[in-house]
Amino acid sequence: FSGSDTPVIKGNVDQRPGERLYHVPGSLFYSTTVVEPGRGDRWFCTEAEAQALGWKRSKR
Repeated sequence: FSGSDTPVIKGNVDQRPGERLYHVPGSLFYSTTVVEPGRGDRWFCTEAEAQALGWKRSKR
């Protein structure tokens, strides 16, 4: 997922301290992940953007 001008990647702060994961469309938890900016969650346009800011891709 790269080169998109529309943010479709969901960044989600996990309940485990310091764990920041991102979910791409089609991944297991993408459809159930809710982005809540007040909790530190955010949207990304590319995986490179998420990774550059220290977020890790969800393994599921």
